[in-house]
Amino acid sequence: MVVFPLELKRTKPYGYSLFNLMLMVMNCLILSDQGVHLWKYFNPDGKSILLALRIYRSLIIENKSYHG
Repeated sequence: MVVFPLELKRTKPYGYSLFNLMLMVMNCLILSDQGVHLWKYFNPDGKSILLALRIYRSLIIENKSYHG
């Protein structure tokens, strides 16, 4: 599964993708409150911040190769 497909065409796709994910996590932290839970939001394609974090967790902790 490709989390950030446009970043794969850049010179450092892994680093740029992690940077994008970090910004999205910060947005969730800042914009979520008691009535809005961005951590639980899924778009119509089934993608979410939590899904992206799970994917990148496996890449970082389990040291899997990054193929996008």
